[in-house]
Amino acid sequence: MAVYISPVDWDKAVDICKILRSEDKDGFTSYVIEVRLLPYKWQVKHRYRQFVELHEKLIKNYSVNKNLLPPKKILGNRSESFIMERQKALELYLQTLMFQFSSLPEPLALFLDFQKYEVQAMMSILAEVLFNEGDEIIEKAESYELNPLQLHAITERLKLGYPTFYSNNPKQDIAHLVDFITQLKHLKILGSFKYFGTSNIIPNHLTYDLSMFKFLETIEIANCELEKNLVSVDALRTRLKSLKINRSLKDLSNFLLCEIVHWCPVIDPIKNWPFWQSITYVNFSHNSLTRIHPCIKLLSSVEKIDLSHNEIEVIENMETLSELSILILSHNKIQELDHLHTRLGNIHSLNLSSNQIKCLHGLSKLFSVRKLFLENNLISSMAEINNLGKLPCLEILNLQNNPITFTVDYRPQLLLKLGSLAPEITLDGLKATEKEIDTVSVLQALKDARNEPMTTFQNGHFEETNSKTNFPVKTVRFAQRKIQEENIVECSVKKTTSNLHNVSKFRQQVETLRRIGGNDWLRLLNEMHCPSDKIAAELAPQNPSKNNPTFDDIQFHSTDISFQKISDKFTSESIKTLPSSYQISYPEFLMFLDIGNQEFKEHLLTVSLQKDITNDIEQISTKMIAEAKVFWVVTFQHNECSVREIPVCVLLFQTKIIFLQLKKFTTALHMEISYFSKFYPELVYLRCIKPQEILALNVGSCNAFIQLRIKIHNTYENIVILTMNKDTTIGFVSECLHLYNIDSTCTKNPFTNNLLDIEKIDASLLLSKISVEKQIIFSQRVCISKALHKVQNGILHYLFVTPSHIVLVEERLHFPQIFELDNTANPQFQVCAVVSVHSNIKQIHLKDIDFESDNLDSEPGNSMNNLLPENDELSILYRCGSWLIIEFESNVLLYLNFFSLKQRTEFLDAFLGARSQK
Repeated sequence: MAVYISPVDWDKAVDICKILRSEDKDGFTSYVIEVRLLPYKWQVKHRYRQFVELHEKLIKNYSVNKNLLPPKKILGNRSESFIMERQKALELYLQTLMFQFSSLPEPLALFLDFQKYEVQAMMSILAEVLFNEGDEIIEKAESYELNPLQLHAITERLKLGYPTFYSNNPKQDIAHLVDFITQLKHLKILGSFKYFGTSNIIPNHLTYDLSMFKFLETIEIANCELEKNLVSVDALRTRLKSLKINRSLKDLSNFLLCEIVHWCPVIDPIKNWPFWQSITYVNFSHNSLTRIHPCIKLLSSVEKIDLSHNEIEVIENMETLSELSILILSHNKIQELDHLHTRLGNIHSLNLSSNQIKCLHGLSKLFSVRKLFLENNLISSMAEINNLGKLPCLEILNLQNNPITFTVDYRPQLLLKLGSLAPEITLDGLKATEKEIDTVSVLQALKDARNEPMTTFQNGHFEETNSKTNFPVKTVRFAQRKIQEENIVECSVKKTTSNLHNVSKFRQQVETLRRIGGNDWLRLLNEMHCPSDKIAAELAPQNPSKNNPTFDDIQFHSTDISFQKISDKFTSESIKTLPSSYQISYPEFLMFLDIGNQEFKEHLLTVSLQKDITNDIEQISTKMIAEAKVFWVVTFQHNECSVREIPVCVLLFQTKIIFLQLKKFTTALHMEISYFSKFYPELVYLRCIKPQEILALNVGSCNAFIQLRIKIHNTYENIVILTMNKDTTIGFVSECLHLYNIDSTCTKNPFTNNLLDIEKIDASLLLSKISVEKQIIFSQRVCISKALHKVQNGILHYLFVTPSHIVLVEERLHFPQIFELDNTANPQFQVCAVVSVHSNIKQIHLKDIDFESDNLDSEPGNSMNNLLPENDELSILYRCGSWLIIEFESNVLLYLNFFSLKQRTEFLDAFLGARSQK
C-alpha cells in the first residue's frame, strides 16, 4: 500500500506527480493527473477551476506564493496550444508544491486523493469516522465491514514510526482507530480481485494482519485471497465463536492453520493441538474445497458446519467433533456414504441434497439423525428406503426430485418402508395424511399376513405375480378374503334400501382393492366373483331386450391389423406390439418446468433467440425472462397436402408472444428421464407475434385447444395450439386477458353446457338404437392407438363418461389450406366407440412411458410407418403419457393415452362411480 515520503530533491518531486493529458467533455477541459508512490499509482481528474480553489486555500493557510499558479485567460482558452501550455504550467505547479512541503498539506492531499490510496491519509479519515460512530457500533454490538485495502493500511500504519496525528485535527488521531479495533466483536471482510478505483492496486493482493482484533467473536470473509495474504490469526483462536468464509478458500488449512507450518494429527499429542476453542458455527460454503482437511478436527466445540456448494467427494475427518449436530453438505460431488456412522458423531440434522447419491446403506446406523435432506440425488430403488426405516429419531425426510419420487404410489410405498415412523414423519414437506396412513396400515396387514417381505412395484412390474393377472398371488387371495369378510359383516346388518346398500358396498369393496392393489388394483375387479355377479345382476337394465350388458357396445374405425391376435392373447408382451399414437405427449415433469427453475431460466437466456428474431423485435433481457409465463403446448405446421404436430414452448411477455420449438429431447439413461433437474430441453426460435396482431382468441372443445386468429402484413392466419390439460388452456387464456386485454370466445360444439348431444354428431345410424344419457361427468382430450382408430394429425379425440356410457369422439380440425385433408368449412365430429359402463371387463392394463422399445412400429407393411417423426431425438414424445388399455367382453378395445396420471385417475374414478349406479 502507498506510503508518502516527502521528496528530498527535485527529481523525486517530479516523479511523484505528472499531468498525463487533457480531456475535453461537455465544453470543459479536465487534466488527468497521475500520482506515483511506487510501486503504486493512481489517477485524478481536475478542472482549472478546482486548481484555483486549491490555490486559494494554500495561500490563506499555508503562505503559498499567489503567483505560483498560472493565471486565468478569458479569450483563447479553448485553443489547443493554450491547453498544452497550461497543462505544463499546472504540472510544474503541483511538482513545486510537492517539493516545497515536508509534510503534505491536507487540502493538497485531498486534491490528489491521498485519502483513498495513501496509508496515513486513509487511516486519518477512518480514525475520524470511528471517532464519530465507533462508540455506537461497539455499544450496539453491530458488525463492521472492512476491505483488504483498509486492513492492509491499518497493518502498515501501525508499523510506521510517525506521530499519531496526520493533521491538526484531533479527531484524526489513529488512537481512535486502535481503540475501536481492540473492542470490535463482529467483523466483515469483503475482498475484490479488481483494480481499486483508478489505481493499480488489487485489494486481494495485499497482506493484512488480524492479530490486533483481540476480542472478535464473529468474522465473515467473502471473495478474498487467504492462501498467501492472511497472517497472524492466533489471537482469534480463544474467543472467536462464529466463522463464515465464502468464495475465498481452496483448502480449509488456509485459514484454520494460518502460519502453523508443522501440525500432524497422527503424531502430535492432542493437548498440543492449536484448537479453535470457542467456535460453535462455521460456514465454508461457496468455495472451491475438494476435500475436508484434517484441520477441521481443531473445531472442538463446533455445533453446526456448512460445507455446501463445494466440490467435496468424501465425508471424512469429523469423527472427533463430539458437539457437531448440524451438517450441511448440499451441492457437492458425494456419491458414497459407506460407514457414515464411523465418520460422524451425534448428528441431528444432515443435508446431502444435490449430490450424486444412489445408495443409502451408509445411513442405516445414524441413529441420532432427526432431519435428513436427500433431494436432487440419484436414488431410484425403493429398497434403499429400508435403510432409513432403522433410524428411530427420524422426523423430517426430503427425497424430492429423485428418480424414486416419480414411481407410481411413491408416498404409500415409502411410508410402508419406514414402518412405525410413518405416522409422525414429515415427508417432502408434508405430513402423512390420514388416507395415506390407512393405506399403509392395509399394506402392513397384508405384509404381516403373508409373513414375508412385501413385494413392491418396481421398474414397471411386481416381483411375485400371478401369470394371469400380473398381480401378487397372495395379494389377490388376501383381497378376496378381506372382501368376503366384509360381505359377512354386511349380511349381518338389516338392509334398508337395497340399491343404496349395494352401491355403498360396491364402493367400499373398490376402495379396499385400491388400497391393497396399488397400480393394478383394477385388475382385481374381475376377481370379486361373489359380490360382482350379484351386483351386476342388480345393476342390469330391466328391459328384456337389453339383458345382454354388451348390447350397447360399438366400436367404429377399428383396424384389422393384429387386433384379433391381441384380443385373443391380451398380455403384457402382446401390448408392446400394439402401435401407439403419433400424437405428442410430454413427460409430466416438463409441464412444470418454467422460469421458477433458476437453471431453466439461465438456459432460456442462452437460447439463440436474437439471431433469428427480426430487427423490429426488442431484445430479450434477463428481467423479461424472469417475468415471462411459460406454457408447454403443441402447434400444427402444415403445407399444401399435410400437417404435423410441433412441440413448442410458448413464452408470454408483456409486449410479445414467442414460440420456441423443442428440437431435442433425449437422455443417456432412460430411467433418469423423470429426473428433470438433470435434463433441459434444446429449444430454438420458431416465430414471434405481437398482441396487437391477434384478432380473436377462441377456446376449442373441452378446453383442449386454442385458436389464435392473427393478421400480419394484411395476411390472415390461424394458429392452433393444443394443450395437455384444461388448466393450461385456462392459464393461457387468463394470461392473455391479464397481459393483453384479449377476451376469449368458445367455439360451438356438441359438448356445451356439460351435455353430450349425440344427435348433433355425424355418426353411424346404429347409434339410434343406443340411449346415451346426456350428462357429462368426465371429459378430456386423449391420444389413441392408430391400430384401432383413425389417427391423423389434425384429428383430435375426446373421451366422455356419462352415467350410462363411455363415448370416444373425434373432431377433425379445419385447415382450409389443405384441400385433400379437409374441404369442409366447419369442424366435423364423429363417434369412434360407445360402450356401456356396466359392460363386463375382460382385461385391463395400465402402463406409463415405454422405455423399452425404440422402434414403435416394427411390423412390415404397416402403412403408418411413414408418419414416424423424422427427428429420432423427439421419439420419446410419442410414447409419453399414462396409457390405459381396456378390453370388454363385447370385443370393444379402448387403447387410450392420457396426458397425465391425474387425468387417468379421474377417468377411472368417473367410470367406477357410474358403474356403481343402477
